[in-house]
Amino acid sequence: MTTADIARAFARLSRRTRVSVIVMGVTLALGGVLFLGGEHLVETWGQDAQRLQQEVTRVEGEAMRLRRDIEFVQQNTGRYEQVLARGLFGERNRLLARRALERQLASHRLQGDITLHPRSQGPSHRIAGTEYRMLTAPVVMAADGMLDADLFDLMGDIGGSLPGYLVLESAVLTREDVTPEKLQTLRSGLPVPLVRGRLTYHWLSAAPAASGEATQ
Repeated sequence: MTTADIARAFARLSRRTRVSVIVMGVTLALGGVLFLGGEHLVETWGQDAQRLQQEVTRVEGEAMRLRRDIEFVQQNTGRYEQVLARGLFGERNRLLARRALERQLASHRLQGDITLHPRSQGPSHRIAGTEYRMLTAPVVMAADGMLDADLFDLMGDIGGSLPGYLVLESAVLTREDVTPEKLQTLRSGLPVPLVRGRLTYHWLSAAPAASGEATQ
């Protein structure tokens, strides 16, 4: 059927029928427009909901990190106060430090040698109006003993020996072969080194940036 045939057939309809057909066509057209607009609206709502969920996830992640930070501060406040009590900002004396470490070796029935390397300066920080510099010096201890436990005890006790803070970087323990000669020496009551250790620490402390200790 051509367009002209449709037009003639439409003209033969009564006025009421033609009005009804026109109203139905307009209704269908508006329905199509509303349907397409509804699809677009639903898609927009979906995108907004996705962005909202991403924002909620981000906020929850930040809250979780904040809780972990608070827990870390609560767990380590005591250790921080212990470090300050040992004199993190106290004067460093290398000779006194060596003697203190030698006393630790002797108290744990160990023999060895101590090497204090030159210190280096870190960045400065302002605390209560005073500028401080972090000072770091590697400390290497060669310790020989009869038992592994003696060296482990040393590592557990040495932290509070010096002003500031000793941070263990590495520990290497080597067991010596037990020979008949060593057994004979042990039977005679003389100590024989059966375990050799090499302990590497970083000695951390701080000094006012304007002081001679920080600028040396």
